[in-house]
Amino acid sequence: MARKIIFWILLVSLTSQAFGQKVALVLSGGGAKGIAHIGVIKALEKNNIPIDYIIGTSMGAVIGGFYAAGYSVADMEKLVHSPLFQNWVNGTLPDDYRYFLYKDENHPSILDLKIALDSLLNVSLEGSLVNDKVLNFALASKLAQASAKAHYQFDSLFVPFRALASDIFTQDEIVLKDGQLADAIRASLNVPLFFSPIRVKGKYLFDGGIYNNFPIEWAKKEFNPQVIIGVNVSEKTFTHYPYKDDDKHINDALLYTFLSKSDSSKIDSNGIYIQPRLIDFSALDFTEVDAYIARGYQATLDKITAIKTKVNRRVDSNKIQQKRQVFREQFPALKFRNTHIVGLKKSETRYIKSLFKFKKHAFNLENIKKRYFRLAEADKFSLLYPSFVYDSSSHVFDFHLRLKPDKSLKARVGGNLASRSISNLYLNLEYDYLNNWWYTFATNLYAGRFYFSNHSRLRINIPNQVPFYVEPFFTFNNWHYEDINDPLPGITPTNLSQNDTKVGVQIGVASGRKSKYNLEYGYFFNNYRYQSNHSFQTNDTLDWTRFGGQVFTLSYDRNTLNRKQYASKGMAFRIQGQYIQGREILNPGTGSIFDTQQSRDHQWFRLKLRSEGYLDWRYFSLGYLVEAVGSNQPLFHNYLSSMIVAPAFNPLQDSRSLFLSNFRAYNYLAIGGRAIFKFNSQLEFRAEAYAFSPFRRILEATPQTPMFDASQTSNLTTHLVGTAGLVYHTMLGPISVSLNYYDNPTNQLGVLFHIGYLLYNKKSLE
Repeated sequence: MARKIIFWILLVSLTSQAFGQKVALVLSGGGAKGIAHIGVIKALEKNNIPIDYIIGTSMGAVIGGFYAAGYSVADMEKLVHSPLFQNWVNGTLPDDYRYFLYKDENHPSILDLKIALDSLLNVSLEGSLVNDKVLNFALASKLAQASAKAHYQFDSLFVPFRALASDIFTQDEIVLKDGQLADAIRASLNVPLFFSPIRVKGKYLFDGGIYNNFPIEWAKKEFNPQVIIGVNVSEKTFTHYPYKDDDKHINDALLYTFLSKSDSSKIDSNGIYIQPRLIDFSALDFTEVDAYIARGYQATLDKITAIKTKVNRRVDSNKIQQKRQVFREQFPALKFRNTHIVGLKKSETRYIKSLFKFKKHAFNLENIKKRYFRLAEADKFSLLYPSFVYDSSSHVFDFHLRLKPDKSLKARVGGNLASRSISNLYLNLEYDYLNNWWYTFATNLYAGRFYFSNHSRLRINIPNQVPFYVEPFFTFNNWHYEDINDPLPGITPTNLSQNDTKVGVQIGVASGRKSKYNLEYGYFFNNYRYQSNHSFQTNDTLDWTRFGGQVFTLSYDRNTLNRKQYASKGMAFRIQGQYIQGREILNPGTGSIFDTQQSRDHQWFRLKLRSEGYLDWRYFSLGYLVEAVGSNQPLFHNYLSSMIVAPAFNPLQDSRSLFLSNFRAYNYLAIGGRAIFKFNSQLEFRAEAYAFSPFRRILEATPQTPMFDASQTSNLTTHLVGTAGLVYHTMLGPISVSLNYYDNPTNQLGVLFHIGYLLYNKKSLE
């Protein structure tokens, strides 16, 4: 009888242990390598291994949190393969939500700095390496409904979940178990300096990997599971010192320090330790998605026998999917009623509220998304953090937006280094002030032997249903073509210097997200000094033409190009009409045909159209460029001054640094094509060819006397230009070497090597 009792006691004990056995999954941090966690979960589900609890750190919190929110393995695989995911990790705004109105003119900056000016005028550098505004919105929008369904208790998610974060002030590990799921995940992956710090429950929290990248003991304390499956993707970063690549990896040093806080010895005999082989991958490379998932999957299969030995329970994958579907069907609809702005003064709040003013009382996620990314594009805030809070009584969400104005002085540094003497340095300083309107004070400086320039402006952004800005500005350009000395025989200096000054005001009005209208009035004063004859002596004086007056400009711009120089995707279109009125004054030099000062009033209309576009495939892009100018512009006193004020066709990267008489005309049509062969995302070979046809060419009839070509063959003249070369795109801008050809009396053939962008401020009549 006693034996039967003992037998039944053991049987009941073993049965209850099998059916009551709970499994916790612990996911470490590891940057991009954390994508391998998807492969681990995939293998566990395929083998019917239950996942009763999840706790994660950093990227482990991301994958674990999405699974706990009801995302299937297939959902997560689709997400990490999407361009949207790459936007999250790179901080790139989605193309469909870029706002062209806030886009600055193209500039050659390669480094952005933020200089914080406190009340004592102390200066310090601040900011984040990654633009996290895209990530913040993605987490909030993707996880809001699951948080609401769980009543903001992580135990009530599809799988009970914990995220580990760090309090760097008290040096404590913080386990997050309730509140907004997006907040918990965002705090857990908040690497200092990489992302902007955020508050959770009143505290600034940072990446959990700072103190504990593999929270085994917290899984025991929080869930008391019978079995722990621990997945560590933060293996030793290098087995040997990377002598050849240490400079490349030094910027990742901060991240590597977090990855070292993973102690596998904390797993006891009831646990299973899984470590996918990822040593040949970088923690910052988010492109190797398939490889990460495959390694995680295979590493789990390698341990599946041991897992099945320790885990007696099995769950049918179909039942898991049914349970997930029931969980997701109970999500509240993502509809919104109220907007709450947090972190701003009352006067600052008015601007933001006017932006988020909706016509209907109830609004949807798309309404919010458009306006949120409008703020993100403007880049005026050091913190832009959204959250969606569910009101169970009214069954709608309220939109909360936490902001911190960027009151630092922004400095952009750049320029270019070239094989010709057109190298320069670039500096742009910018300061923003938010009140009822948004004010941006900015000034830039180009300094080089060939080119010196300053453009200063005050932009006043005025919120409206149709956003617009008003911008007073000042521009000064000085071009020294005679200083372009080049070791190649194909490049010939031109004895010409010109400077132009312009003061005016511009009004920009949005036309959808991708385009805008510009209305501009400016007063200009231009100086041109040049050699008018071909026998100039050192003691001779140059001709001096001054041209001053006013210019009215109305333009329409649309731009979706992927780069500010060497684009390979997207399109750009600009049509511009101008009325120009001014007075020409010629002070003749010693070689001039005039003996006394000459003056003449001029006025004309000009219409210009430029269209550029690309058909883009994985390894090849095919582009086109069309440019046309029509005007009734009159001739100036001499031939060279008439050519100087003529519009120029500048298709190549160095065209603006050369004075090319064959590519200047008052009326012309130019057309060409671009073939781009892409070896990878950075290196490409480009070949370009263009044809330029002037109408009513400007000729030098007698020495220095200009005239329009009235011959029957005038409009049949065509000049060719072409280039072929390699371009390597880096974080510091393009590195390019090319062979350039111009069908021109001078500067026909040349080789150009440059690092950085060859970009300039606009001239006064452009």
